[in-house]
Amino acid sequence: MNFGINTTLKRLSLKGRVWLILGTITTIVLLGAISVFSLMNYITNGYQRTLDHYKRMESDFRTIRIQMLEMTRTEKDFISSKDEIFVDLMAESFDNFDKAFTAMLENDQEVVSAEMLQNIKTSISAYRNAFQDVVKLTMEETEKISETRRQGSRLEEYALKRSGGNNVSAATYQETVKLLELEAQGSNFLGSFNPEYLERAEKTAEAVRSGEGYELASAYLSLLKEVAQLHDAATSNVESIQLHLMKAEESILKGIELLKAKATEQAQKMNDAADLIEIGMIIGSFVVILITAGAFVLFNNLSRSMTDISNKIRLSSHDTFVSSETLKSASDKVSKAASEQASAIQETVATLNEITAMVNKSVDNANTSTEKANLSHEIATEGREAVNNMRQSMKDIEVSITNMMSQVEESNEQIENIVRIISEISSKTAVINDIVFQTKLLSFNASVEAARAGDHGKGFAVVAEEVGNLAQMSGNAAKEISELLGNSSERVQQIVKRSKEEMGRLVHEGSDKVSVGVDIANRCDEILGEVVEHVSNVKELMIEISHASKEQAEGVNNISIAMNELDEATHSNSDMAHETSSCSSELATQSRSLASAVELLDTEVFGMGKTNSSRPAAHDSKRSAEDDLQDSLDEIDVNDNVHELRRDQGTGKAASKKRVVGFDDIPSSDNPGFDDE
Repeated sequence: MNFGINTTLKRLSLKGRVWLILGTITTIVLLGAISVFSLMNYITNGYQRTLDHYKRMESDFRTIRIQMLEMTRTEKDFISSKDEIFVDLMAESFDNFDKAFTAMLENDQEVVSAEMLQNIKTSISAYRNAFQDVVKLTMEETEKISETRRQGSRLEEYALKRSGGNNVSAATYQETVKLLELEAQGSNFLGSFNPEYLERAEKTAEAVRSGEGYELASAYLSLLKEVAQLHDAATSNVESIQLHLMKAEESILKGIELLKAKATEQAQKMNDAADLIEIGMIIGSFVVILITAGAFVLFNNLSRSMTDISNKIRLSSHDTFVSSETLKSASDKVSKAASEQASAIQETVATLNEITAMVNKSVDNANTSTEKANLSHEIATEGREAVNNMRQSMKDIEVSITNMMSQVEESNEQIENIVRIISEISSKTAVINDIVFQTKLLSFNASVEAARAGDHGKGFAVVAEEVGNLAQMSGNAAKEISELLGNSSERVQQIVKRSKEEMGRLVHEGSDKVSVGVDIANRCDEILGEVVEHVSNVKELMIEISHASKEQAEGVNNISIAMNELDEATHSNSDMAHETSSCSSELATQSRSLASAVELLDTEVFGMGKTNSSRPAAHDSKRSAEDDLQDSLDEIDVNDNVHELRRDQGTGKAASKKRVVGFDDIPSSDNPGFDDE
């Protein structure tokens, strides 16, 4: 079994083996991702069901609370109107509450504590009993009030009857007045239930001494007292009703809050589970893509490299036999390379003229920036004078607005902070100028080297890296400048706002003289606005100078490196020509061993029993020995130049001391202007 598998693997090419492993790994990853997704989906559905249950419970609690509010409204309507129709409505409300509470108990799955539910049930039961007592007392009170009013009518008729004769004595008249007064005080009490009217009625009844009048007055007063007792009992029960209802509502609100908290917690768990699913899918997809891409890149690079190596070695083993005859042409190739280098130097000179023009542009921008800076300084000076004038005017009202003066002084200190921030901006622009100059030099050299033909352009990867680093530094400096300008504008706005608020509080103490100070303060605000505007112009000009100087520094610095590389390449080509002559005798011997190695390499790459159909035959080779030799010389030359460039930039010593031949006015890379601040 194992022998058969090994034989099958050996018959597979390198490509087949790689894709077999890739397919196995991808299948395992996909199966794992599907399993994780199914599990997380099951967990998420469970969270959703629990969340829906919490929401239903919360809805049941809110329904119960609505029924309680309805009972409260019906209760108040009954107490105010004493109509029995509201008793029937209250009974209906109690039935609705019982149904809602029963439905809630059926939905509850031990989410809310049993104690809380029992408290609600007990409170509502007590509320129902108390309301029934209130209804009973209220009905009795209503009947007693009717009886009292009838007794009052009899008392009034008796009083009017006694005072209707012609011979009415003073005592009888006085007793009649007392009886009418008693009836009026009783009516007032029945209308308002004010205890003062009842006390007055008792005092009035004591003044009635006759037999029948005394009996009527006593009966009337007794009825009033019974009404008062019934009213007090009903009022006491109403307060008890409210207490029971408040307890029930408190428990319901606690239940709602508890369910809200649990629902929020459950929603968070569900969101976390969804996030885990999303993250798992992203990671799984990323792993599959990464494995596929890695295997694809690995196979392509490995297969391409091994195929190229096989073909090159095969060609080299054939062409080495005749390479010695073409060594004479090496000197001609070296001369041609020298001519190309001279042409590149001419292009370098032309580009330096463009650098000069850009330098002049930078100088013009610098001059303009200086003028703007001077103008900003003059405006700032004028602003300071205006502030001083404002302070002089404020002295005339110093007695009444001393606090205003202290606020103005604080504003002056904040304005001085703005001046210091602007000076910090000036120091930051110096860093940008240096970085811009260096980046300009590097950019210029990159454009020159890009114009060259052949493989020499491969040596400028390091130049591109340096350009990126310097551009990063320029971006950081520009960011700091923007932050400083933002802070300056914000502080000026804060100063103006605080000054206006403080002046508004004190303006009523010296309105006549403050008007002069307000005019001067407005002038200060205009001047400071002009300062901000001109500083913004300075910032734009500094940025333009920064870009121009960066390109100049980059180009000039890389010109120096490129010219030295050209000089070293010329000497290297000459040395390689001599070394190639001495090595030609060894190539014939090595070619035979290379042929056998190529056969073994083909077996590993394309599998047992297969060959490289794309490999060129020795007798069909279309490349001449002279071309092969020149390719070898060019490849060695380029590799040596790249190695030398990396060594110089890695040490920072040899390359930093080289200058461009024939251009003494161009600074070298160790010039202080290239240093980072």
